[in-house]
Amino acid sequence: HREASSLDLISPTGAPDAVQGFLDYLLLGTPAAPLRQVLEESGLGEAVVGGGLEDELRQPTFCIGLKGVSEENVPKVEELIMAELKRLSEEGFSDDAVEAAVNTIEFSMRENNTGRFPRGLSLMLRSMSSWLYEGDAFEPMKFSEPLAKLKERLAKEDVFKSLIKKVFLENTHKVTLELQPDTGLGALMEAEEKAKIQAFRASLDETQLLE
Repeated sequence: HREASSLDLISPTGAPDAVQGFLDYLLLGTPAAPLRQVLEESGLGEAVVGGGLEDELRQPTFCIGLKGVSEENVPKVEELIMAELKRLSEEGFSDDAVEAAVNTIEFSMRENNTGRFPRGLSLMLRSMSSWLYEGDAFEPMKFSEPLAKLKERLAKEDVFKSLIKKVFLENTHKVTLELQPDTGLGALMEAEEKAKIQAFRASLDETQLLE
C-alpha cells in the first residue's frame, strides 16, 4: 500500500490574494466542505492529508490527497480531485456556504486568538509573508478593507468559479506525489547502527573500554 497520494497545485503567479484563503476554507475548512467530503467518502484511502493552501512562501501551493491508497487507486485519487474541482467550477458553492465562510473567517480575524502562542510573535510571522519578498510588512496584518472589498465582489459575482478554473483546472504547474513506505527500513537502520557500534568498540583498547 502507498502511504499517501496527493495532488499539489502550485500557483506560478506569486502570492495569493485574500480570496484564495476563502476558497481554501470552502473546499476543505469544515467536515461538510465538498472536496474534503468527496475524498473522505470515496473509500480510496484511510484519511485526508495535505493541508490545502500554503501561502507563506513567495510561491503559494495547494496540496490535498489521501493516506493509505492502494497502488491501483492512485490515479483514481487525482481523477476524483480534478472531477470535483471541475464540478465546483461549474456549479459553485451554495450561498449559505459562502456566507458561513465569510462570517467564520471574519470572526477569526477580528478575534485574533493565537492561544498560547505569543500574539506579537504571531503578527511578526504573519508580516514576513510579505516582508521577506520586499513587500509591505504591515499589509498582511490588515483585513478590514480587503474583506469589505471581497464582500462587495461577492454581492455582484461568483468569484470562486473563475478562481477554481484559473488556479486549478487551467494551471498545469502541478505534481502528483506518492510516498511509499519501506517495511524493512527500520531493521536496516538498526543493523547499520549495530555495525557502527561494533566497529567503534573494536577500535578501543582495554583502558578505553573501561572508560
